[in-house]
Amino acid sequence: MSSTTEIRFSDFVRIENIRCPIIARDWAEAIRELVTLLHRNGGGFDLDSTIDRCLRREAASSTVIAPRLALLHVRVDTIDRVLVAVGIAPGGIAFPTKTRGTVEAIILLLSPRTDPDLYLQTLAAVTRDLHAESARERLVQCQTAGEVHEFFLESSGELPPHLLARDVMEKHAVTILETDTLREAIDAMCSQRLMDVTVVDEEGDLRGAVSLEDILRLSLPEHLLWMHDLTPLLRFEPFAELLRQDRDRKVADFMRERVLTVPPDMPAIQVAKLFLTEGERQVRVVDGRRLLGTIELRDFMAMLFWA
Repeated sequence: MSSTTEIRFSDFVRIENIRCPIIARDWAEAIRELVTLLHRNGGGFDLDSTIDRCLRREAASSTVIAPRLALLHVRVDTIDRVLVAVGIAPGGIAFPTKTRGTVEAIILLLSPRTDPDLYLQTLAAVTRDLHAESARERLVQCQTAGEVHEFFLESSGELPPHLLARDVMEKHAVTILETDTLREAIDAMCSQRLMDVTVVDEEGDLRGAVSLEDILRLSLPEHLLWMHDLTPLLRFEPFAELLRQDRDRKVADFMRERVLTVPPDMPAIQVAKLFLTEGERQVRVVDGRRLLGTIELRDFMAMLFWA
């Protein structure tokens, strides 16, 4: 990576590019406001196309990386330095996201397409600076642009040499309990459009996982998969039987206990290797058995490459 370890994220945060409070009241207007702010203050990029890219990026894959915090990042052809805009929304703004809650701090990061190393390092730096809930609380409590600027001056660390698992994980992933029912598991997965969901116990320790295939397998046991003629099953008797059990069957009865886990300090490149070698769609980040977060393959790809 680039020799930028002496640079801090705060070096990119200029007080004139901070909107506190932000005027916008919805996520699309907030993005337009921040991109326009950067453009007006000498951004050196095409305004309309950059706004369009940011809006499409957010609509397709949420950039809400933690409660109350959205980090929108886009690489731009025509700039030669990192540009950062920050918006504070005291009342909260609803963003497209799989989890509930509104966003009170929006960080827009534009980086030069010609320097992908700097892009990844900056992304890692800001996620680490705002990893702790206490740091996010301090940020959203800022009343003026000056206070926001001072926050980053005080809390920003040096740009790290590379991304780690903790930098790319979803810290507040959707989970279900091992004591939940099949119906509750189906509700969680379908309502949140999840292919996989992590199972925890009451203490938040990892217990296993459930995929859509696992649920489908409950209605089509392995011996049926060997049948070439499924004519006797055309009336969906196995599906009907599963539906009759959906409020009685517990997640613990059909979840997979063996799941792919990594420590929070594993380099992201090693996580990428595991996705390829293990054929999994989701990796769980753990400290012992305590679930810290999850890394979805789709979100991992979007964070690293779709910018």
